[in-house]
Amino acid sequence: DVYKRQILIFGILIFLLGLGSTGLVDETPPLFAAAGRAMSESGDWLTPKVNGILRFDKPPLIYWLMGLFYSLPKNEIWDSFGTISARLPSALASLFLMIIIGDTIYCWPQNGEKKIGAPIVASLGFALSPLIIIWSRTAVSDALLCGMLGISLLLFWRRMACDSKEKCNSPWIFLGLAILTKGPVAFVLAALTLISFLFSQKDWKSLLYKIKPKRGLLITVLISLPWYVLELIKEGKPFWDSFFGYHNFQRYTSVVNNHAEPIWFFIYIMIIGSLPFTPFLFHGIFEAFNDLKTSLKKGCNTSESLFIYSLCWLCSVFTFFSISATKLPSYWLPAIPAAAILLSNSFNGKQRLIDDRTFKRNTFLDNVKIEQADGTGSFLGRYNRGPHRIQMDYCNYDGGAKYIGKLRNDFLKAAFTEEISKLWPYNQTEDDSLRMVLSLTFHALSLGVVFVLYVFQVSAEWLGE
Repeated sequence: DVYKRQILIFGILIFLLGLGSTGLVDETPPLFAAAGRAMSESGDWLTPKVNGILRFDKPPLIYWLMGLFYSLPKNEIWDSFGTISARLPSALASLFLMIIIGDTIYCWPQNGEKKIGAPIVASLGFALSPLIIIWSRTAVSDALLCGMLGISLLLFWRRMACDSKEKCNSPWIFLGLAILTKGPVAFVLAALTLISFLFSQKDWKSLLYKIKPKRGLLITVLISLPWYVLELIKEGKPFWDSFFGYHNFQRYTSVVNNHAEPIWFFIYIMIIGSLPFTPFLFHGIFEAFNDLKTSLKKGCNTSESLFIYSLCWLCSVFTFFSISATKLPSYWLPAIPAAAILLSNSFNGKQRLIDDRTFKRNTFLDNVKIEQADGTGSFLGRYNRGPHRIQMDYCNYDGGAKYIGKLRNDFLKAAFTEEISKLWPYNQTEDDSLRMVLSLTFHALSLGVVFVLYVFQVSAEWLGE
């Protein structure tokens, strides 16, 4: 399909181009890469280690994938810096999630017919997020969590929106992989999203039955739990205290590494994370709230509830991490796929407005009746639309057809002069062009501000070191 090829090309350019052109920077990515390389060289794929020191910061999936790429033949030739292998898990996870977002919106169009524009807008809204660009090209586990959890949640919705009786296995598989990426937080975010969405649906029992929670939880447990059990048996209390105690419970209940932020911190991050499309995100959220109110009163077709689902997804991430004592910008990544889908909601609203105006204009022309009388060249024009009425009569013009073209033009000019302001409140072409220029200017300035802020932040970190 055309849209899939376009999304794939954009994704390759954004996430993979020049991925290994620089070395690893900052403190954390080299530790992730070293643990992955150590697994590849030592053959110990159970316990992450850096220079022989146990590393229980994150579960093993990110290290396994890095180690797998380090183990590929001729790795030292095509990955001379050792950075492609370390960054590929993050980049590929974001690329696959970008494709799934576009495919979901294309296969289940919301409030309208299938259009290539909406999937591309949503996919690029995700891929062009400053946070996604940065973390998808960084050798840490945040983008991988975003990818695994995002694919899982989209597959859950697709299963609920589908009328077929297919087994619901793949969402639970990806949820298990998400838990192996960053721990129980993945399960908590998925549960909050699904529960809040089901509460908004009148037929929640049938939707819950579709995703097969008992069978699905068993699949997720079989995928994610064995590593935790084996590691606990092997390392015992140090693993429990480090992973569950410090890196999960303590990070959530107390401030770690001086990352204390106000409760509204993620409002700022949401604004920055959706640049340059933040105004459209707020419009999409507003439209989704209206859809949610309508759904609570009258119900809605599940196949047209993607924006409500995305709103529940966004609010779940926002609420959960706003309560957390430790706050980091990377915690917002799991919400960006939902934000991108809500962006396309704003796009759909704009398309409906343009389509409605186009329909009015075409209907206007269809209602213009032009008739020519036999022999005399008589001309009769009528336009009827609701309370508006124009009638022009030209009769007994000698020469007949010679004058018909001129009279037709006179009629159309008069009709448009009298009625155009009532059909359209403004000149669409001129105003749309102006808005386009202003929008592009705003986007360019937004990107410039983000770039300057990022440069200042990096400079400050280097000067501090």
